[in-house]
Amino acid sequence: KRACSKVKWYSTPNWKKITYKFNPMVNPEKRVAVITSQVAVANHIGEALQGIFKVDTFKNGLALHQTMEKSAHYKAIITDDELLGANGISLYKTLQNFGYNQIPFMVLMETIDNEQRKLALSENIAEIFSKPIDDKALRTRVPYIVENYNNKVVKNSTVKDYKLPLIKRIFDITFSGL
Repeated sequence: KRACSKVKWYSTPNWKKITYKFNPMVNPEKRVAVITSQVAVANHIGEALQGIFKVDTFKNGLALHQTMEKSAHYKAIITDDELLGANGISLYKTLQNFGYNQIPFMVLMETIDNEQRKLALSENIAEIFSKPIDDKALRTRVPYIVENYNNKVVKNSTVKDYKLPLIKRIFDITFSGL
């Protein structure tokens, strides 16, 4: 149940009056926002997270922002778009500017390559999932990320490519012909 402006009387020895005030950012329900224009994708994610999270679907980031301003607080945001799409990194940065940087942002993509992984890491995207959607991955990764997202903050991290030392390459080439 949501916190609201109710006055409740409890039968205590002193008959204390307890007042609950509505705070739109406090919501005891576990909710996940999904941004997609495809009904099948929204239904699939909803079925995969059923019993763990309540899933709300939005067609775009603007609709999500308007809902978040009014009343809803989400534990995670999953978007069905490419990293460089309108609902990808640009939406993530916009939500951060509005003060929603404590919410993990996950992207569902068609294909994932190394460049996209590096880009997602450099932009602090919490997780990227590939299509077709793996139900087991959603059921395990999303709750884990929600619980542990704010436990670590990595700033100014860079991803470096590993290079073999020159002496190792010379050794391998020399002795591979024997």
